[in-house]
Formats: sequence, structure tokens, C-alpha cells
Amino acid sequence: MIDINIKDGLSNGFKAEVTSQNAVKVATEEYYTYSTVAQFFMNTLYGIDLNRNFSSDVGEIINDGGDTTAWVGIQTIGTSINFNDTNNPKTGSYNISITDSDNGDIAFFERGSDLTITNELSLEGQVYITSLADNKSEINLTAWDTGLNVAVGKEETVYNYVNQNTLDEWQTFNIPITDLELQGQTFDALRMNLDKNGQYVDLDNIKFTVAGGAGLGTQVFTIEPGRGRQLVIDGFNIIMADDYAGTVTEGTMPNIPYDGFLGLDPLENGMLFRVINNVDEITFTATITDLIEIFQFGNVTFSGHGSDGVNTWFSLNINLAAPIILNDDEKDKIELVLSDNLSELLWFRWSTVSRQRTIF
Repeated sequence: MIDINIKDGLSNGFKAEVTSQNAVKVATEEYYTYSTVAQFFMNTLYGIDLNRNFSSDVGEIINDGGDTTAWVGIQTIGTSINFNDTNNPKTGSYNISITDSDNGDIAFFERGSDLTITNELSLEGQVYITSLADNKSEINLTAWDTGLNVAVGKEETVYNYVNQNTLDEWQTFNIPITDLELQGQTFDALRMNLDKNGQYVDLDNIKFTVAGGAGLGTQVFTIEPGRGRQLVIDGFNIIMADDYAGTVTEGTMPNIPYDGFLGLDPLENGMLFRVINNVDEITFTATITDLIEIFQFGNVTFSGHGSDGVNTWFSLNINLAAPIILNDDEKDKIELVLSDNLSELLWFRWSTVSRQRTIF
């Protein structure tokens, strides 16, 4: 028999202890030390309060199917696009239709003169998805210089800004100018590139938007890990209040409508929630237009609610089945893109239930 002593390898040389059942006694110990932290969706200009007017005005119409004299649509590869269809307009009499697309179909919306981006905040439009043969289908949009025949800024896909699985319903996409990397850039066309075969999709009201009147225009609020940190998000808290009675006579539950947010009607554009890894890899997208849509994600519960007969508030807790992990060294973040008027609300904040550790 050979005697073996198991020690911890440190200078104190503690020996392992054996139980009466001739088994080594062990204990678990956290490999990393985390600290509890709560972070809010935040914008550097507007802070953490989301109850603001994010509506916008039309800066310039690109194409609306022909209802307005605008940029000229030309398909240069393929025959799947009709720039003057009357089958399914969102507004007016005409829309753009894509029928049974081929992978690599390309079209341009040509302005005929240069446009320099200065006050524009987003590229907005509506999309109606009838069917997609592949869930990796894409409608890619890129600013273009026709004289040099080169792309300007960065290409973005429409389906990163809507719910690709929502069919037979008009959805609004708002692509921030910062995502397209177009601030200060000059170009004279917009290129549309279709990936994957078999797309049946309608488009309408493609335009650049600007802030107008009391509206701030499309704004992006973010949650990011601190410098040199890893942020582990186990859930979210949403708190909202409104000038809304919220009571039912002799009722046994609060009067909180599912379609809208308290006294606020369903949002036309919706709140775009996106998880982004490695700078620009979008791993999750959801568009939220009313309260009930929040309940589709995670284990959602009302953690509190109340009303004084004039004003009503509620708080939601979203418990995630698996945490969202954001690493600073990979430039991970979560974005909330807002494009509607939320100023009717008395209070609206969205925070994390999270913990963090130092990674470098």
C-alpha cells in the first residue's frame, strides 16, 4: 500500500480531510466574485427617463411606391421588384412589392443629386412580410455614390429592426443614422440588396426623418458593461406610471389594459430591443408595441402596482431563463431604440437585475 497525502499546494499545506465513509470531504467555492449592480437604459443626452417624445418629422421622402415624386426606383439585377404596386399600400395608393425574390437581386433608389446627412436621425419605412423561404433572408440597405459606384457608410438589414417572424402585418423600421454611419456623409442613392430566394414582402414610406416640433426623433438608449467589466444580466425591471384611473368598481384586479401602456395607445413604431455582441453581431431582436408583448420574453410578473383613482403605476419583473452576458472587451451592449411619443407617461424607466465582475 502506498500512502498519498493530498494538500492544497499553498504554503499552509492543508491536508484533505477524509470522512467516516472513506470519502474525501469537499466544498464548493465561487471561482469569480461578483458584485450586485443595477443599470438603466441610458442616453448620453436624455439620461434614464424614457417618458419623452421621440416622434419625428419627415426629412426627405425616398420612395413611397409613387404616391409622391421622390427618388427613382430602378432594379439593376433581377425582376422581383415592382416600384409602383397597388396591391397593399400602407398609406396612399401605391407601395413597393417584392415577389419571389432571387438571392442577389439589387435595386437602387436614385435621388439625382447629392444629399449630405446633417440633421437626419433615422432611415424609416414600413415593411409587410407575407412569407420568407429562409429565416436568414435579408433586405439590405446601403447609401450609395453612383458616380464612384461605391457604398457610403455601413450596410444595415431591415430585419434587424423589426420582428422577422411577424407575418401579414405592417411593421415600422427605424434605422438610426449612427448605425448606418452616415453622419456628415454625402451620397445620391440608396441601394437595396436582397439575400436569399423566395421573399414576398411589401415596403412603403421609406424616408429620412428629423426631429420636429416637440419631438426628439429616434433615439437610442443603451446598457453596457463598465470599463474592464463583465455584466451578467439575470432579468429586468420596468416601472411605468400614467395619468390613468386604473381601477374597476368592486373589481378584484387592477384595470391595466394589455393593448397599450396604461392610458397610452399601442405604439405605432414600437420599442426596438436588441442584444448586440462583438460590436455589431445582433443576437436577439424584439419589437414591443404594447404591454402584452413584453410577456412573451422570460418569466414576467407584476412585482407591484397601485392606483389612487387618478394615477396608476406598475412594475414588471422579467426573470431570464439564462443570463445575458455583456463583455466590455467585446463591446457587447443592449439597445432600446425609441421612435414614438412616450411623453404622456408620468414615469418610465427600464433597469437590469444584474451582477458584474472585473475581467481586465
